[in-house]
Amino acid sequence: PEPTTTTTSPTTTTTSITSDTRCVCSGTLISRRHVLTAAHCLDSTLDSVFIRPFSGKEIDEGPNHVNNYKISDFMIASKYNATGGWDFRFGYDYAVLKLEPDCEGKWPGERYGFMRFGFHNYLHTGIELHGMGYPGDKSKKGMRDKPWMWYDSDPFFKIETEYFQYKIDTVAGQSGQGLWVNEYTHTHQHGSNPNHNHSHSHSGHILLGVHHGGFSHISNFGARLTKEKVLEICNYINSDPGSSVC
Repeated sequence: PEPTTTTTSPTTTTTSITSDTRCVCSGTLISRRHVLTAAHCLDSTLDSVFIRPFSGKEIDEGPNHVNNYKISDFMIASKYNATGGWDFRFGYDYAVLKLEPDCEGKWPGERYGFMRFGFHNYLHTGIELHGMGYPGDKSKKGMRDKPWMWYDSDPFFKIETEYFQYKIDTVAGQSGQGLWVNEYTHTHQHGSNPNHNHSHSHSGHILLGVHHGGFSHISNFGARLTKEKVLEICNYINSDPGSSVC
């Protein structure tokens, strides 16, 4: 299936998610007012999402700045289980936040655009995976409430049905950050005839997962978006008039 529509790039859609002004997680704008993040981030009482587009300059982060968006509602993956097996603990660790407009009445997606998201059944470990978020150890003067955006990439380490494993550099604060791939081509066989091979190209940035966390002696883990998960996310987004992207 075709991924959802998009209007921008990762550097303008990566968000930090706060609890009492402290950055606790990261996320990605996927519609005019919805942010995809990790379900376990909602263990904290979340209040705001800050959009800090990368420009090479410090951005005003005061409470009245238009980059500050209040959270009005959320959806947690229906199969998420924080104490369950790896498929349910890692594979379904995703949630969607619904935001209010800013003080000028603008939706964040109208200002910064949003990333397309989707699923793909023909991934392999040679494909480069990218992630961007707000790590708690890389912030202004060591303050977790003023983190800097951090980007890293590495090929997929392991691809399971419900989750990915990878060795992208991440720490606390980056849970919920988007995992995407750039333009690539895959070839697969139709039927039993090896001569019936078809190649498909995908261009731009396609959000295919959500960062959960990891173990230093193994790797990092992230929820892999599947047809079932994309449908659940789309149903939630499309229930809001004017926000349909699927």
